[in-house]
Amino acid sequence: MIQSRWIALAASSAAALFALVSGVLLLRGFRKPVEALMQGTDAIASGNLSHRMELHTQDEFGYLATHFNRMACELERQREKLQEGNAILEQRVAERTVELHRLNGELQRMDTARREFLADISHELRTPITAICGEAEVILRENEGECDAGEYRDTLQYIAGLSTQLGTYVNDLLFLARTELSGNPFDWDLA
Repeated sequence: MIQSRWIALAASSAAALFALVSGVLLLRGFRKPVEALMQGTDAIASGNLSHRMELHTQDEFGYLATHFNRMACELERQREKLQEGNAILEQRVAERTVELHRLNGELQRMDTARREFLADISHELRTPITAICGEAEVILRENEGECDAGEYRDTLQYIAGLSTQLGTYVNDLLFLARTELSGNPFDWDLA
């Protein structure tokens, strides 16, 4: 009976020792792949998409490592595509910005030229209008008996010449306005 107790105690001790050694070995077998997976997820989460796991086992951990590496490759490829797309987009935006600045400068120059043109035209139109009004007022102020028909005729011819000049200026303005609006001044009715 004592002998069977010793055998039972020895068997129990051997079983406990076997369980302890098996547990430690099993824990080591799980710990290394789990740590590798945790390090891989931390690396990917921090933006290091080039990180790859080096687990070449034929178990579930090997399967997870292989799929993890594929996922990391795909994420890295997608990020590179996104960076390429962003670079192309930034280049296009820069090109369009340069073009817009150029066009804006051209528009400002055109606006300045337009303002100068309008100022010049205003001056050119005032001159014949002032002369027409002045001549008409001179004629109207004089008594009928003091002016002869020749003076009236000369003054009216001068007024008619100034009116024709004024009409030419107005037609030129209309031509320019029509050109600016439609691109083709001949599309408009000149009536």
